[in-house]
Amino acid sequence: MTDWTIEEECILHLYNRGSRLSTVSAIEEVLPYLDDDPDMKRIVQSTLEKAERTDESEFLLTMMETDPLWEETEEAV
Repeated sequence: MTDWTIEEECILHLYNRGSRLSTVSAIEEVLPYLDDDPDMKRIVQSTLEKAERTDESEFLLTMMETDPLWEETEEAV
């Protein structure tokens, strides 16, 4: 299982497009705009590299486990 930082999880949720490949594509699109912020570019690049190595089922599990709205729904059941 991939170890995501809090920052990486936030990037995943920010650019989540419903699937791993679509999310990776959305993250790739933003990279050229981060040249003026090296710290943010490093975090986004790290997120991208981990997402590319993750398979679809692990990606979806990560998204569900780190989504606060999903947790609230699960607790209510």
